Amino acid sequence: MNTQILSIGIVAGEESGDRLGAALIADIKSIYPHATFRGMAGPEMLRNGCVAEANISELSVMGLVEVVRNWPRLSKLRDRLVTSFVDNPPDVFIGIDVPDFNFYIEKKLKTKGVPVVHYVCPQIWAWREYRTRKLKKSIDRLLAVFPFERAFFLKHGINTNFVGHPLAKQLPLHPRKLVSKQVLGLDESKSVLAIMPGSRSQEIARHLPVFIDAARIVARAKESVQVVIGVVNDDHRKLVEVACRGQGFGVYVRNSRELLTAADAAIVASGTVTLEALLCRTPMVVGYRTSPVSYYFLKKMITVEKIALPNILSDSDLVPEYIQSEMTTENLSRTVLYYLEDNKNIEAFSRSAEIIHRSLINNSENAAEIVSQLIKNGC
Repeated sequence: MNTQILSIGIVAGEESGDRLGAALIADIKSIYPHATFRGMAGPEMLRNGCVAEANISELSVMGLVEVVRNWPRLSKLRDRLVTSFVDNPPDVFIGIDVPDFNFYIEKKLKTKGVPVVHYVCPQIWAWREYRTRKLKKSIDRLLAVFPFERAFFLKHGINTNFVGHPLAKQLPLHPRKLVSKQVLGLDESKSVLAIMPGSRSQEIARHLPVFIDAARIVARAKESVQVVIGVVNDDHRKLVEVACRGQGFGVYVRNSRELLTAADAAIVASGTVTLEALLCRTPMVVGYRTSPVSYYFLKKMITVEKIALPNILSDSDLVPEYIQSEMTTENLSRTVLYYLEDNKNIEAFSRSAEIIHRSLINNSENAAEIVSQLIKNGC
């Protein structure tokens, strides 16, 4: 334990970044209990003592078109954070994910002599590989959460450590699904279908109607199915409750781990929640829609065939993924019924998921200790 009083700047985006930031803050405090944190935070980071100079909800946009439309606001937000950190430099700065937002802040602070850590590798291995040059100029250390990323970024001359994925460390290798059903007040004798439409308002708008219609088809085919829907805030809860009024679906706020652990199958939006579902041993079907213009440009830039993390990590078609026009009620419901109508399909998925789960823990380093090393040695 170190009695040194440190000032740590930290900027996270989205719910997943908030969780990563909260876990990292707690770990750093175990080494530096008097450390202070400030920057852009969400509710989990706030609960762990971070002072919010901005809220992650201010960064909640998706797709190229939406980013362009919101760029004046996002640019002002970014410049406000840069000014704060330059005027009152932290002992170290940690950017969590959102690379297009954080790279600019990181480069500005690195030129001012502030040690910079970027946590969660940008998916340069999937698209826009040329950004490795920008990343190398912007940071001192990169913390990778997936094992294959370390070799990729080391090849490009970027100091990279594999720290494992915090979710993989936090969630048990053998989830207790019946216990989670009990905690949520669900009928233990019935199957549970979880619906996770995304954490952004635009995702809710594009995914929710199709996801709910697919759940209705499943519920008609299997009367014993209980449908639960996970959202990240009360505003989304209100939207969902209106959309599924009279269906008997349960709506839960900020309780994704319990929902996915209780679930026997899930319909999820592409993103970190796909990894969370995998770690909860919940077979899933992945859907995603963005604006036609955004999709047109993204499709030209993406160099990987699959977008769902379980498929990327397994290097296989572990979970079905339906993008844009393929995201139909028929495709989603058919996959869910494939799982729910035969436990052998669920068991096969669970075996593959456990292998991936272990790979995200084994041979990993401690993120907080790497940050501590950077503070001490400056490299």
